[in-house]
Amino acid sequence: MRVLIAAGLIAAQAMAADTPKFPATEQFVAGKLGAASQLTEAQREKAIALIREQLPALKKVLTRFAEAQAAVKELMADEDVTEQAIRSECAKLTDVLVDLAKQRAKMVQNLKSVLTPDQVEGAKHLGKFVDDIAKALSKE
Repeated sequence: MRVLIAAGLIAAQAMAADTPKFPATEQFVAGKLGAASQLTEAQREKAIALIREQLPALKKVLTRFAEAQAAVKELMADEDVTEQAIRSECAKLTDVLVDLAKQRAKMVQNLKSVLTPDQVEGAKHLGKFVDDIAKALSKE
């Protein structure tokens, strides 16, 4: 039994060590949620945990977006660029934008799941909050 518990603790520590950390973004989120007086402490903790869980995936999409955007800009600077090349790079950028929109929607839905029905009614700013998280995360 002790061996199983020890193995579980070691596995949990290894997983925690492998999880990317985004301290500035997490501090931003904690500050924003800490100022939200309508949330209970349990709601705040659950929201922070849900956001923390999604940060690595969001960071990956933001990185892909920045790379796709840079590729389009670079292509636009090429005087010998073809229409086909432009369409190809813009299609890649569009695919990443779709992934970013899906990630944003998922985060908004996860945040709504923490709120009461009355809080959801008053929470018309969740999309902007997620956009602010993405902006903070893109700087890390």
